[in-house]
Amino acid sequence: MPTKSISMQVLKRGQQVKKTVDLAEGATVKDVVSKLSQLTGTSKSSLFVAEVRNLDKVRLYSGEAPTGTFEVGGLETIEDLPEVIHVEHQVKALGLQESLQLLDDLIVAYKNADFQASLSRFQQSFLDGQTDIRQYSVLLADVAGHAQEPVFAKWGYDATTSGRMDMYAAMLDVQNMEEVRTKQLEVNRLLGQTFEWLPEAMSAVAKDTEHAPLCPLPLLYIDLSTRVQKEAAQKRRSRPVAWQPQGEGLHSGVWLKLEIWSKGGFAADEATPETEAAISAAMDTGEAMTSAPGRAALSLLTLGATIMPHCGPTNHRLRLHLPLLLPGGAQRMSGLTVAGETRDWELHRCLVFDDSFEHEIRLPPSQSGEPEPSLAQEARVVLLLDLWHPDADENLRSGSSKPVASAENGFS
Repeated sequence: MPTKSISMQVLKRGQQVKKTVDLAEGATVKDVVSKLSQLTGTSKSSLFVAEVRNLDKVRLYSGEAPTGTFEVGGLETIEDLPEVIHVEHQVKALGLQESLQLLDDLIVAYKNADFQASLSRFQQSFLDGQTDIRQYSVLLADVAGHAQEPVFAKWGYDATTSGRMDMYAAMLDVQNMEEVRTKQLEVNRLLGQTFEWLPEAMSAVAKDTEHAPLCPLPLLYIDLSTRVQKEAAQKRRSRPVAWQPQGEGLHSGVWLKLEIWSKGGFAADEATPETEAAISAAMDTGEAMTSAPGRAALSLLTLGATIMPHCGPTNHRLRLHLPLLLPGGAQRMSGLTVAGETRDWELHRCLVFDDSFEHEIRLPPSQSGEPEPSLAQEARVVLLLDLWHPDADENLRSGSSKPVASAENGFS
């Protein structure tokens, strides 16, 4: 299995002992923390990983992968550890009986009267029209977290986004068995994801994938019963979604990307079939750039992140942002400035701009006091798609010519 070798030291001032960490493909911060906990006897909850990005030292989420030399908080020293530490991605597959027992435990937790009362209060915001019903599954993760925590702990999973992902991956081999599907349906009913509590018109919107966000955020899957997410889970096989740190050195905070289309074809198999169909349809219109530098991707920023002023590589494209998730279930947020003009992202509404002009992003700081706040509360996720500039002629679009300076349209 391919590995990546990077250096590790403790998070302290001054010169520190360094060790080499061999990260297997798919290994994340969670796996690093688990390995260090095993080697040192330190509680996993006491350990964390930080990395310098764009001159700022940032704490990494458990589902991220370190990209270079990183530091570990919670340890006094690593001198006694091996010179080379091998870290594998640990996802233990669950058999049929184990999966059924885990689902039974979740059913008991979700039947709890206090949880159901909390869920009813949460659902009221959708009934009152305060929150878009298409955000239900995304925001539900926060509400369900407290009830999930003891069950996840019993089965060795963290009650976090990455923990849920590991649990779903562990059940992939048995998820289509009738007994498992029956219990999954009961779990979804208890979580309100069969939408029986909604008026008929709202329920139709909630269930209709044509009206749902274009691409469900892969890091936030919670409903295994829907066709879209099941197919995506099967495509992921037993590995985490391939979010990668943006490596352009322009930002501070968390900035991740998931490539969907680049260099003329699909770049990742994590995209759902519906997303692939939508991107393919866009490419077939002739308006989307099907070759470099055109791309389609998911772009994730968390609160407090900034992207310094910069310009795109060419002025023969326009960039489209389709917001799929805004922090805390917001319908609108500010943060993008292009050529001195600031515009808002609006959930599920496209925003198109010319990225050859200087542009920057500044997200407001997080107000959460949690050590690892959920992505549903912290993340802005947009589907990014590159389009041809309206002034690009047919020769340019077909690739038979390259952009040159023009007094008429300013292309260069």
